[in-house]
Amino acid sequence: MSDETSHYQEAGSSKGKAKDVVLWDETYYISGAFVVFQVEDRLFRLPSYLFSNESEIFQGLFLLPQGNPTEIEIASTSDPIILPEERSQDFRSLVKALYPKTPSAQLYLSSSEWLSVLKLATKWYFLRLREIAINELERLHELTSVEKVTFGRQYKVSSWVVQGFQELVNRKTSISDEEAVELDSDNVTTAYKVYRAREGRMLRSFVSVEEEIERVFKGELEAIRADQSGYNSA
Repeated sequence: MSDETSHYQEAGSSKGKAKDVVLWDETYYISGAFVVFQVEDRLFRLPSYLFSNESEIFQGLFLLPQGNPTEIEIASTSDPIILPEERSQDFRSLVKALYPKTPSAQLYLSSSEWLSVLKLATKWYFLRLREIAINELERLHELTSVEKVTFGRQYKVSSWVVQGFQELVNRKTSISDEEAVELDSDNVTTAYKVYRAREGRMLRSFVSVEEEIERVFKGELEAIRADQSGYNSA
């Protein structure tokens, strides 16, 4: 299809009357194909624009041939795009956020669903959706202190890491063995550093808990923030 006809078409009767130019709406003339994904034992058939409009990773993958875009299928049920590393539950949550079945001003997903969205949005650079997932998880207030540290590390959200450490240092109850194991899964000295910071707070050896956390975990926080900057959707 030429550049000229890709933006408008002529409409009119077949009785020789002058034809009027009919423009394609720049927002709601949706051009694209359907794509079929296989995730575990599930097939998902979806409009490709949902992915290409949101993620640069998918933009080049779904370049369409010329023709009627409503009749093209990038991958079929018999020959789907297989995502072997993903869980169908995570992918379904991502699709639920991308393509809600019921139009609504507010997306209603659980914390576990938003974590799935954040996981895949971070992996595939769905920048807008990643930001929404972070905001929704903060709004729900359901992450524990240890989860804030764990998921903040995993999905590059430095504010969660700092907040999680602050809560662990400031709270009255000590860190449990289970929490210590989870904190040390990425760095075996994390629980020890938190214990020392708690001790310092009780002995009043420093003024600001936040400043102490920034000092103690300086290298790790700098690395997370450097990775996080790659998701800025400016």
